[in-house]
Amino acid sequence: MQVLPTNRSSLPVSTATHTRLSPPGVTALPRFRGSEAEAPPRSRLLSALHDTVFAAKCWIENTLLQTTKRHLPLEETTFTVFDLETTGLNAKQDAITEIAAIKYKNGKEIGKFTTLVKPTVPIPPEIEELTNISNEMVKNAPDPKTALKNLSRFVGPNPILVGHFVNFDVNFVRTKLDAFNLGHLKDRFVLDQSFCTKTLARKVIPDLPSYSGTKLAAHLGIGNPQAHRAEHDTRMTGQIFFELIKRLKSQGTSIRSVDELQTYQGRPQRIHGG
Repeated sequence: MQVLPTNRSSLPVSTATHTRLSPPGVTALPRFRGSEAEAPPRSRLLSALHDTVFAAKCWIENTLLQTTKRHLPLEETTFTVFDLETTGLNAKQDAITEIAAIKYKNGKEIGKFTTLVKPTVPIPPEIEELTNISNEMVKNAPDPKTALKNLSRFVGPNPILVGHFVNFDVNFVRTKLDAFNLGHLKDRFVLDQSFCTKTLARKVIPDLPSYSGTKLAAHLGIGNPQAHRAEHDTRMTGQIFFELIKRLKSQGTSIRSVDELQTYQGRPQRIHGG
């Protein structure tokens, strides 16, 4: 967005000034100063305008919803649990192979998004063995940019995200959004607005020998028929999350809202560990 002087037409081009009032993540349309013959095609300008308007819309929606959502009672809140499968742990060098996200309200599933993703690098043999996702399975899957757009559309503005070691998934998605010129969607994946079942479990159930997803689930009596597949891991994480909330309530805590649970949790864990 640009605010130009009222009498700009009377000013030399070299002295015309403008002020940017764009919200975070919104890039103003490029200002053309060359001859008309060198002007960019109309289609490029319209595309840039569309991207700018869409980014501004996302920013406004997030701003309006942020305060309201975080004061909701836990029973009235929609939590979006999600998980990625990837070719490795390096968000810049490795690639996404599968995404799952499930929305829950009061512990009940109300929406689901799952997709395989055609990675930008081959899946190593050891990852194929771990996840049971082969290069053959993903060769006709959606490309990463399409998959990330669809995930962002599903989670919507200002989601309350949940993951097991959610820092990994949030960081991976944000890195890939930048890589595919989708940075305006990064405000849908914010670590400090997310819940980590690993971090929560360390507080609710201290002194366990391991807080890995499968071992924590086993301790809580939760099964996972196919670990390291995104949808199964997402369902497992969702069950862990709601069981932890149930245990918190049984311990007599006064935690009732998203804000209160966030304060109790603190910052999600940022390092790998058992």
